[in-house]
Amino acid sequence: MRRFFYIITSFCLILSCANSPKKDISITEISDTIKNIFISQPINLDSCSIIVDPYDRTDFSIIRKTDKFGLIKDKNQLLLSIEFDTIERPHLADYFFITKNRLTGVVTSEGILTVPVCYEHIEYDWKEQKSGEEDCFIVQKIENSGL
Repeated sequence: MRRFFYIITSFCLILSCANSPKKDISITEISDTIKNIFISQPINLDSCSIIVDPYDRTDFSIIRKTDKFGLIKDKNQLLLSIEFDTIERPHLADYFFITKNRLTGVVTSEGILTVPVCYEHIEYDWKEQKSGEEDCFIVQKIENSGL
């Protein structure tokens, strides 16, 4: 099922890039870009605020420094650099919505960027979710209309 999800995601990316002046991207090239994006480096939290998880999960913590957010594990290991506009982890979810420059993507708790940060809106598709299968998302990308 994971392979199916990557193929569907790749197909959607190809369609979204079809009107772009950039070169066409093959499914193989897109699949190769799906990798672990966690940086796993020590961090000093003196200048950061830890965002309290309303669901009391302690495996990951979202941190804030000025108006940017990052992700840490075990209160001392930086996983996502402090460069995102928002990072949200829905209740009972094994993924995070990350937003940068008003575009959103999805990263799993293993650090896999399953949906690139290039969509205006992403939501979880609970209607298509089946037990034991990969998460499904509905994505929206609005093409620049010149208005």
